[in-house]
Amino acid sequence: MPKPQEIAVLNVNGIKFDDWESVWVQKQWAEAVHWFRFTAAERDMLVATAQGKVPLWTRLQFKPDEACSIMLAGQLAITGFIETRQVAYQHGVMLIGKSATAQAAKSSVDHKTGNFDKKNVVQVAQEVISAYGVGKKVIGSRRPLANRCGSCSPRRSAIAMPNAKSHFLRIG
Repeated sequence: MPKPQEIAVLNVNGIKFDDWESVWVQKQWAEAVHWFRFTAAERDMLVATAQGKVPLWTRLQFKPDEACSIMLAGQLAITGFIETRQVAYQHGVMLIGKSATAQAAKSSVDHKTGNFDKKNVVQVAQEVISAYGVGKKVIGSRRPLANRCGSCSPRRSAIAMPNAKSHFLRIG
């Protein structure tokens, strides 16, 4: 029986799977997007796991764009989506995915007017990311952050918000 502090669980549509050959999760504090990769062998029978018996991989068929969450040692590590499902000839499966913040990071600023006059960076960030369902966190002093951009260019990434010198605005 594996130790609880060593279990990595992928939860997709309420199905929890923890029978992995390899697990890779990359979460960097200053990065907007976090990544994960899981590999496993497709099984020819039900597999006994810490959660009980798990159905065949061929029945599970996790697919790209499915929402998922990653639990490491019982702690939520990433909430995101499967980006790639790669199947190998000898029944191997690799799932690669990103955190939910990836959608905001790859998009441009989608705003009716593009004008953020008299708004601080936190207010601008909230308006810009509101469509993506991700949060924000201000790290630093509690002084209001000054607006350094006035209006954002449509070419600027929604996640790359201008910051005051002593502050960091974390999206996600």
